[in-house]
Amino acid sequence: MKRQLRHAWSIAWRAGITALLMAWAFHAIFHDQCRILLDAQGIELDAMPRLDRWFAVWRLGPAELGRTLIGVQSKWLVASIGLWGLTIVVGAWRWLLILRSQGLDPGFRRTLEISLVAHFFNSFLLGSAGGDVLKSYYAARVTHHRKTEAVTTVLLDRVLGLFTMLGFAVVLILPNLSLILSHRKTQWLAVVILGMFGAAGMVLWLSLRGGVSGVFPKARQLLARMPKGELLERGIEAGRTLGRRPSLVFKTVLGSVLLTCICVLQLLTLVWGYGLEVPLAPMLFVVPSVICISALPLTPNGLGVRDNLYMYLLSLPQIGISAGTAVAISLVAYACSLVWSALGGILYLLIRRESDLVEAMAEERADAAAREESS
Repeated sequence: MKRQLRHAWSIAWRAGITALLMAWAFHAIFHDQCRILLDAQGIELDAMPRLDRWFAVWRLGPAELGRTLIGVQSKWLVASIGLWGLTIVVGAWRWLLILRSQGLDPGFRRTLEISLVAHFFNSFLLGSAGGDVLKSYYAARVTHHRKTEAVTTVLLDRVLGLFTMLGFAVVLILPNLSLILSHRKTQWLAVVILGMFGAAGMVLWLSLRGGVSGVFPKARQLLARMPKGELLERGIEAGRTLGRRPSLVFKTVLGSVLLTCICVLQLLTLVWGYGLEVPLAPMLFVVPSVICISALPLTPNGLGVRDNLYMYLLSLPQIGISAGTAVAISLVAYACSLVWSALGGILYLLIRRESDLVEAMAEERADAAAREESS
């Protein structure tokens, strides 16, 4: 009886957290939708008293979001939602490759479950990489014997993915050079992307070489004297292990390039859903750039940062989308991601406890071994 009560309480408090976080995410969307509507009427939403502002957001926001969604052709909206899901699947596959480089193999299903739960928390934590904290937590729980290595794989996966997406944007600077040089803000955007690419490249190089101690061997003696030095050394060795497998690094980079292309296509489906046509080259530069900057821990899931960047960049004459439609596209894209966040929230409620996960993995390995022997 006590065990059942504990289980019910566990589900109840998780359900409460899930509901609060989803309400927070929708409040952010409704706020932006309400602000756009009131701005058109010459009313400043943020100048209202807080209680009136909240009432206006929840009274006007849902209806305005509904009108925005109705404005998108349903086939393109469904395609956009599907492509969002595909980015999570490709990301989970890429992470699984890195896990396997450390001798860890929770299986694709478990990896995808953890990625979906992380995507759920990404919707509310700072930046678009906030869910990596939860990803590390669950990865460490599933892999008891190599927790440090499991957590390190999350960091390696993030750095590899960010480096590749930044590199993709850097390569697209040249075909879009006239666009970039035509506007001061796009010049600054290119400078920021180049700076982030250089920083990510340095971090990745040090990670795969084994950190500073891999470049300066004497640094290992200093590292050994530091608090938790053993754990730091194990994390550094995990990066060094991946660096010794260039073919695997190449596969993860290819996976990241595929993921970037899917992200561009996901936004393009919404552009087409509004009956618009845009040149491809600028979108190949704009979308990865916005995603990478939104990953910085400035606002929950990059809200506001991402929307304003899309509003400015997509409304440039060379692309030709109106500012209002550009914001609508950004918000609908976020709404599409919330579909998968909701699924991640359900998994967060239902995901089995640590002991259950370990037992299930052991059973799966035993079943796989039995099938191999019978064949």
